Order: sequence, then C-alpha cells, then structure tokens
Amino acid sequence: MASTGEKLSKERAKARGISSLLLFLSLFLIYFQSTVHVLSTKVYNSRKMNLLIQHNRLYIS
Repeated sequence: MASTGEKLSKERAKARGISSLLLFLSLFLIYFQSTVHVLSTKVYNSRKMNLLIQHNRLYIS
C-alpha cells in the first residue's frame, strides 16, 4: 500500500502536469487568435485597397 507522501507527490505531479497543459493551451490560443486577427486585417486592408483602386480607375476614366 502506498504511503501518504507518495500519494501526495503523485497528486502534485498530476496537478502540475494539468496546470502546465492549461498554460500551454492558453498561450497557444492567444497566439492563434492574434495570428487570425493579423491575417484578417491584412485581407480586409487588401480588399479595401482593391476597392479604392477600382473606384479611382472608374473616376479617372
């Protein structure tokens, strides 16, 4: 039968593993969210620029 100290150390190791996994997941989600935000901003800006160029071409001609 395992002693109380061994049980505590196993529970602490399990809790440490879970907390490090949660930390990793939260950092990954923050990175993913910022990447998606940057990409969507680039797409939005390029579409806006294309619309402005088309508008200027129509205005000039």
